[in-house]
Amino acid sequence: MRAIWRQTDEQVIAQRAAELVAKKAKKAAAEAIGATAEEQKQLAQQKLAADQNPAIAANKQRESDEKAKRVQEMEIALEQMEAQLRRERQAAADAMQAQMLAIHAREQAEREAEEAAKEADFKVRKAEMVAETKSALIKKEAVEQVMRVRDAALAATAEAKAHKAAAAEAIELQRKKSAQQKQLEAEAKLAALRECPVCLETLASDDGIGVHALVPCGHSLCAICAPPMVGGPCPVCSNVVTSSLRVFV
Repeated sequence: MRAIWRQTDEQVIAQRAAELVAKKAKKAAAEAIGATAEEQKQLAQQKLAADQNPAIAANKQRESDEKAKRVQEMEIALEQMEAQLRRERQAAADAMQAQMLAIHAREQAEREAEEAAKEADFKVRKAEMVAETKSALIKKEAVEQVMRVRDAALAATAEAKAHKAAAAEAIELQRKKSAQQKQLEAEAKLAALRECPVCLETLASDDGIGVHALVPCGHSLCAICAPPMVGGPCPVCSNVVTSSLRVFV
């Protein structure tokens, strides 16, 4: 910017110098024209006095023509200088206007670039804020998801423990029932062993009747029902009974 204004000042100085030169030239031309008019007046007077001498009159006429020619040449040069000065002024004005337009365009471009930079910075900041917000939300959702998974795992663990305890209790109950059933079955088998499968009387070795075991299966009958079974099938397993032996229980 300073370089442009310095260049503009130099152009203004050059323009003023050209104007001064033109004024001096115009003044010199005016003085020359005034001097020429005075000389012409003198020449006219001399002509009146020298009409009697043709040679002198011819010389005077030639000098007058040369002076008139010089005056004309000076007027032409002055017009050319004025035209050159007008052209220089117009060129300087055009250059000044072009420079001002360039300065205005550059300032406008700088303002637009600054506004674009501000807008870009605002967009970047906005994008960063949005990203931070999304990151915070994602982090929060992840923490909540972890908490939900942990709660679900704890609930599942508690439920599994409850199921395990219930299963253990059920197994223990089943074991107790099975033990009771086995005990009942054993007691039933023992009771069956103590009953005669034919007459259903209680078997006892000290009741005077006695207990007999069938051979070869070993099933027990009372002393009254055992002998008739020899040679026939056992009433319990249907095996052929070959004999019977008294046993004490």
